[in-house]
Amino acid sequence: MEYKEAHEYSDAELIQVLTERYRPSEIPPCRVCGKSLTIQAIGGGKPTWWGCSGFEDVPGKPNELRYTKGRHGADEHYSQSRYEDRRAGGDSRVMELIKRFLDACEV
Repeated sequence: MEYKEAHEYSDAELIQVLTERYRPSEIPPCRVCGKSLTIQAIGGGKPTWWGCSGFEDVPGKPNELRYTKGRHGADEHYSQSRYEDRRAGGDSRVMELIKRFLDACEV
């Protein structure tokens, strides 16, 4: 959608722009193994980096992790799995306001 001044948007266009901007990021699964990615770096005004860490739970030891067999630190699997999220997440408060606005419009 092309950039417009705020007053130039129709209600439907404004809702679309706000929803695209403030919905939570959709983080894809690992492109190597399909497992969920975890946050690897965040903050400082930089994009959030996600990656497949290779950790798994240690059976019988709550809160302990170990590397999955065949994995280690910043291995090739990790390097190939990295995903950069430039959206800086979402804003659930804005999404709730959009929902309430749309619900009120249906009355």
